[in-house]
Amino acid sequence: MDLKTGIIIKTNKYKEKDKIAFILTNERYDSYLIRASYDFKSKNYSYSNELTKIDFDYNESKKNSFDIVSNGKVNNIYKNIKSNYEVLEMVAE
Repeated sequence: MDLKTGIIIKTNKYKEKDKIAFILTNERYDSYLIRASYDFKSKNYSYSNELTKIDFDYNESKKNSFDIVSNGKVNNIYKNIKSNYEVLEMVAE
């Protein structure tokens, strides 16, 4: 199994427990559905947060317009960027 590497730029809540994650990879910027990832206790929660570099595999969905992340693991959480809001403001400008 070949895992893709990408950075989660943004997430939105979808339905009750899922998230739509906008992930930037070397090939493209696309949206993926991560099931059961909205709850803090979920096993998928760790690799479904903004500004997290993940290795992931996905299945192409025939029903939804989103590809579904089937598994993933955290590569880098960029803790220093998340803790320093001045840097985030500087990058956003």
